[in-house]
Amino acid sequence: TLNLFCDHHSVTATSLLTEKTCTEVTWLDQLLRIIEQDAEFHSECFEIIAKLLKITSINPDTNKIIQSKYVQKIIDAIVGSSVSPLESLNCLAICFELHGGTSGVYKNKVYDYCVSFIDVPDEGIAAKSALCIHLLQQSRGGSVAGGVYKKCWADFHNKTIGSLEALLDQIAKKPGGGKNGKSEQLQLPELELSPELLNRYTQLLIRLQNIVTIFCESLKHPFATTKTIQVFRIISLVEDGVAIDVGKKSISENAVFSLLNGQIKVSLLNALHSLILCLGQNIIMHSKSVCDILLSFLKQTSSNVNLKYDTNL
Repeated sequence: TLNLFCDHHSVTATSLLTEKTCTEVTWLDQLLRIIEQDAEFHSECFEIIAKLLKITSINPDTNKIIQSKYVQKIIDAIVGSSVSPLESLNCLAICFELHGGTSGVYKNKVYDYCVSFIDVPDEGIAAKSALCIHLLQQSRGGSVAGGVYKKCWADFHNKTIGSLEALLDQIAKKPGGGKNGKSEQLQLPELELSPELLNRYTQLLIRLQNIVTIFCESLKHPFATTKTIQVFRIISLVEDGVAIDVGKKSISENAVFSLLNGQIKVSLLNALHSLILCLGQNIIMHSKSVCDILLSFLKQTSSNVNLKYDTNL
């Protein structure tokens, strides 16, 4: 009932609201207690908390109350929950959108929580986790002319691409990590690869898909300052992914890799698509490279028996 009520509710316009007289804050306090006591209702509680955060942000008084006394409690409840990750991540994203500066104090704890889903084969959870990681980069002060934000974006963008480069090298079995083995990477949980071929390549595929999701979400959503994008490096990354040669692997690896190769290339196409959307008309400068990549994709899904993969691109 409270969940439905919050869809049609707003905070009163009075300027005399306090923690004790504000009903919405009372609800928030009770919901946090329920989360602490009963895991069965975590999903509903996080969903309602997300709505209450939006409602209370309208009034300056309730907004201050939430920032000063409840942001830490909400984040502790989220990172301490092992169930309903989609609802908790959605609640976390809204918390950072509305109270980024206050939430940023807990950035290390939040980052560890978000990257704990890096190997989860669920697109919804991966997208929400990626959005939270993107918002986390904007949770610090911008300093003069947004200098801190610019540095945060540059580091994040560089490490995201570096992680993709290293993972493609691992899939292609190239020595070193990333371009020339020197790329900085996101700090992620260590991937313990299965000795069984199909499981191993599936693990690598899922991580690749989820890092691509982080990359796409970072390009798709706004940032506090202008985003400097490493276009040539991204296009080179996609070209390298297209050029992975199945024939250079063992017979057993060829059989397994052929099953997943199409999905790897679909992930790279998603990265390229996000880049095109972000650049808009500026992509014309790189149109030849993009067309060459697409032509290579089409050739690999042609009727040629030697090039066709068992997938729908």
